[in-house]
Amino acid sequence: MFLYFSFDGNNCTKYYPKHFDIRYQQVKKAEVKKLGTPLRFTANNHLLFRIHKPGSRVIGRSVANEKMEVIGKVHDLFGPINQPFLSVSLKSKNNDISIARLTKSTFFLLHDNRQHGKRYSPRRKKSK
Repeated sequence: MFLYFSFDGNNCTKYYPKHFDIRYQQVKKAEVKKLGTPLRFTANNHLLFRIHKPGSRVIGRSVANEKMEVIGKVHDLFGPINQPFLSVSLKSKNNDISIARLTKSTFFLLHDNRQHGKRYSPRRKKSK
């Protein structure tokens, strides 16, 4: 659950986001991993990140901003095995979002709740 804090001198007050119920349910169901700030914005509407501990099955996961709004999905994972690069394809086009704001903000990798492994497929009937 994400709480926001405001500091006034020695006092610290905590408060919940405006849409607490919706965001709480979304964050409660998902595990969040911090990606940090992007290294660069590419010409084909992608953000590049450098990750230090790559998890398994990151391609296709959603990426959210600081407000927990989904901005895109992981498109590709490439580079060295120890510290690979992560390419995120954005939902909106360049004119909707300012590039300066994107490169300065922090992003998070959301864990999808889908089950991984072999897809369920019924066995074929053997012909006699």
